[in-house]
Amino acid sequence: MNTNVPVTTCSHCGSNLSAADLMGTSCRYCGTALPHQVRAAQQVAVVNQMLADRNGDGIPDAFQHLVQPYPGAPPGAGPYGAPPGAGPYGAPPGAGPYGAPPVAGPYGAPPVVMAHAVQAQQQAFRSAARTVTIIAIFSVVAVMFAGGMVAFLAFAR
Repeated sequence: MNTNVPVTTCSHCGSNLSAADLMGTSCRYCGTALPHQVRAAQQVAVVNQMLADRNGDGIPDAFQHLVQPYPGAPPGAGPYGAPPGAGPYGAPPGAGPYGAPPVAGPYGAPPVVMAHAVQAQQQAFRSAARTVTIIAIFSVVAVMFAGGMVAFLAFAR
């Protein structure tokens, strides 16, 4: 038996647990919850508490202080001192990022038809393929001509 392999045992009954046993939630011999599963459940509970949104405004309560109106904002102001009901950064509802008009293209740019770029790429590919073909044919003809000249000179004597 390999003595370098760490053996995990149940903290309650002391039974050896295999890797498959550790994938479960409790010891298969005594039914006690495994410590790493208990720690994971506690961490999930903490994260769920942090991400709770008790006032229903769509912002987790742990981050609520980051978007509160600035000091001296008018009464009833929304996030960042914007009027109530406004979109992000005071933009009208439904506006694009930073108050810009709604956009549909990538990175906030208006949508662009890319057909001309695709056609230009296809044309460049065809042109390059045509050039390579012509060079290959010319090279083969030149080698054949040189071989013919060598053969002619060798047998002409």
